[in-house]
Order: sequence, then structure tokens, then C-alpha cells
Amino acid sequence: ILSSIPIVDTTPVDGPVVIPHFADGAGWKTQVVLVNNTDEEQRGEVRFLSQGNTPVDVGTTDALTSVFEYHIQPRSYSRVQTNGLLENLSTGSVRIVPFEGFRAPAANAIVAQFVVDENATAIAGTTRVNTIFETPVEARLPATSMRFYGESVGDFDAGKPRSTRTSLAVANPSGAETTFQLEVRSFDDVSLGTSSPITIPAGGQYANYLQLVPGLESLPVPFQGLVR
Repeated sequence: ILSSIPIVDTTPVDGPVVIPHFADGAGWKTQVVLVNNTDEEQRGEVRFLSQGNTPVDVGTTDALTSVFEYHIQPRSYSRVQTNGLLENLSTGSVRIVPFEGFRAPAANAIVAQFVVDENATAIAGTTRVNTIFETPVEARLPATSMRFYGESVGDFDAGKPRSTRTSLAVANPSGAETTFQLEVRSFDDVSLGTSSPITIPAGGQYANYLQLVPGLESLPVPFQGLVR
């Protein structure tokens, strides 16, 4: 399986950055990739938070915890890989917080769904998995507005081949709750729908398929356009 990953932004960042979505457990795992493209070392913490802004323990080969410290040498990288083997699914956002005096690395996550290969696991003596699906999630600086490409093709709910649906994740890294709306427009600038207001608690997160967002249940299939 091949998955595209974001091009690293070479602009230095002094404050925290947010990866708006992760999933771990019940057959889902997330790899957080941190890239130091500067000539100075970078140090800080990777923090996994729930949709309600509480710490979330994720499983790795080394520990079960919600916070991982990183120390990245110049022109190098570091990774945090969850193993997805916890029984219950946890989702939320990931916050990359540099220590005082250090800049934040460029960051992205690769969220993957998998199944355990029981035969290979029995032979190897350690867990072996087969990846079904994976997708990248780019770290973002906080912004008051943004836009992205959206589409809907085929019968996705029935799992038909080559069917697609756009999903989205929005994180609120501020100390106060925030409310946002989504507007979907076709490429010829025709309005296809506007969502109901969605409120995210301080430090929280919201994730859903576009057609399941309140107010957007009647989006046409197929469609291609912009979401903002």
C-alpha cells in the first residue's frame, strides 16, 4: 500500500502545531512523523488528546502513555508509532509542543486500519498485521478559515469498489470553545450545502464524514468541489 505524505514546510515554527486526527486501537494505528529541517536540535513532547481534550493513552512497543518526549538532531527525524492493539478505539488530536527555547518540527501522521495475521503471528511469535487502508494527516497551525477539496463517488456505504467519501477533522487548540460551519461549493461556484453550526470545546476535536455532518446529509452523489 502506498500513501502520499505532505511536502515538508521549511518555514520555522516557534509554537505548538496540531495534527487534527489520530486513531488507535480496535484495528487502527497511527504513526506520527516529526522532521527537523533546521540546523538546530529540536526538543519537546507529542501529546495525544481525546475529542474532549483529555489525555489518551496509546500503545507502543515501549510504553502505554499519552505523552512522548522527542529529541531530534539537525536535519533528522523521529517517529512515534502506536500499535493499535488496544481493545477499544481512541480518536482525537495530536499536539506537538516544543520545549521553551526550541522550535517545532514539521509533522504529519499516517492513520492506518489493519487486521492481525493470525498465522504469521503464530509462526513469528510476535504480532504480525496486514494493512487494509492508510491516509496521511498534516499538522497545521491554527487558522480562522481554510478550504480543501471534497468529493463523493459511488456507493461508499455499501463498500462498492472505487467509491469514495471525504472525511474531515477539525481541532481546537485554544483555551475557549469555538463554533464553525462548513460550506460546500462546486467548481463552478454553485452552493451545494451549508452545515449547521458545530461547537468544539476548548482543546477538543471534531471528525466525521462530510455527508454525515449535520446539515450536509443531502449532498449530491457524485460531486467534486471545495469545502470551506
